[in-house]
Amino acid sequence: MRGSKYDAPVASHFLNCVRALPVQRGTVLAWSHRILHWGSASPVEAPEARKTLTFAMAAPAYEKPLIELGDGELPPFGARLALVAYTLVCYHHSAPVTPEMQRDLVEVLRRHSHHLTPAALLQATGESFFKSLAAFCRSSESQQAARIEELGAQMLGRLGMKSDWWALECSGPAR
Repeated sequence: MRGSKYDAPVASHFLNCVRALPVQRGTVLAWSHRILHWGSASPVEAPEARKTLTFAMAAPAYEKPLIELGDGELPPFGARLALVAYTLVCYHHSAPVTPEMQRDLVEVLRRHSHHLTPAALLQATGESFFKSLAAFCRSSESQQAARIEELGAQMLGRLGMKSDWWALECSGPAR
């Protein structure tokens, strides 16, 4: 966008003029992932903060599923746990996970990651997942770091992928 009519000062001006959609309490808003959207603080005059529930769906032809289900099948509890843990790890870069929670997430994934599909590890979210998992590894004490390294190797091995690079990621700087 540099050099266009949408350069930083112009974009900044317009972004500062954006306001939340005015809706009544209890209203549901839904939109495509292709719409530029974000959350912000509630206005100071609001009686209470907004509450948001976010979820995503995609047709398998558009994006491969992260867990495999048959038609009408509900995911078993272990698959749901794995998906929640996977998502929290993926978004660690923008919503940091405490060291205590990191231990719990690693344990959930150690027990239930077999529910995740290859797509979970091979799509763009997989890259984010392994970057965050490596960050967990590098900031953990040695016993936990070994568990995390083993988890990553196990998940890669399930896909028949080599894990030499993973061992190097885990042993990188900052322990």
